[in-house]
Amino acid sequence: MPPKEIISDLGVQGFHIEEYHNMVSRKSGEPMPLFMLSMERSEKHKTIFSTITSIGYVKVIVEVLWKKYGSPQCFRCQGFFHSTEKEKKKQQQQRSVHVVPEPPKVNFWEQRANTVAQSQQPTASTRPRPSTAPSPPSKPVNSQDSPTDLFDQLRNPAVQDTFDLLKRFIEIATTIPTKYRHLRTIRQLLGEEIQI
Repeated sequence: MPPKEIISDLGVQGFHIEEYHNMVSRKSGEPMPLFMLSMERSEKHKTIFSTITSIGYVKVIVEVLWKKYGSPQCFRCQGFFHSTEKEKKKQQQQRSVHVVPEPPKVNFWEQRANTVAQSQQPTASTRPRPSTAPSPPSKPVNSQDSPTDLFDQLRNPAVQDTFDLLKRFIEIATTIPTKYRHLRTIRQLLGEEIQI
């Protein structure tokens, strides 16, 4: 039931609601069928606990908000004087501090191509010697300096198999909800790949 309907029905019955809040589950974060209502302290408003049994033709129970007694205790580590919510906030703050470096001001590939071109040009001190036989055009084999050779290496079937396996790992990490099922699925995947 929408909170506005609850407030309007209580208003018809003579109770003026100042604030309302839909309670949320700590585990799932989903709204629960519980509402916290705040009203001015008065003798009329105190009767809400005994007189209201239904709101909008739905049976309800109106209770006083339970007070927490004792020191706060963490549900995660069972330690006292702090709560799980504070631990979560600390973790979120630590994650949000991650600084992303600025992108480089110089294009890496252009800089590498210029370096290769400069190293291949003859300098004034080194003059080409006349050769007796024409030399065949040189093609670098597995040269790391050429961007095209790098792309050729990426097309290698072994590299493609590794990328496919990486894609499957990413798919497992993003689609499977629990760590146990992550591990079980990865174990099955590795068993298929290694054929244990």
